[in-house]
Amino acid sequence: MLNRTLLTDPFVRVELSCTGGKKLKKKRTSTKKATSNPTWNEALVFNLHHGGPGAAGREVTLAGMSIELLVLSDGLLGISEPLGRVTVSDQSSGTELSHWHELLAVRNAPARWHTLHAVTSVSE
Repeated sequence: MLNRTLLTDPFVRVELSCTGGKKLKKKRTSTKKATSNPTWNEALVFNLHHGGPGAAGREVTLAGMSIELLVLSDGLLGISEPLGRVTVSDQSSGTELSHWHELLAVRNAPARWHTLHAVTSVSE
């Protein structure tokens, strides 16, 4: 949980992965300077297409994928400290799972707030 008295320079790294865990795409938001209560209103667009034979240009659907949002604090010397994470997928539960179902069902699903969970490890 983020200490409300601690000002950080947070950003969000968003990773799109296959069910097997293979990371397909990774993007990040802008960094918010000196804040303990950041808000991002940014669209991160992932363009995905099948790469197999005979699949030229077919779009990939979200079914069978997961979206991980990792909040990090931009640190000195380029070392980022993890603050929390949330994963939205068919393997999630609670509000994350219901948001996942909305993302699959509605093209322009509404944005939602999610509770961040503790980070045990961060992979690059």
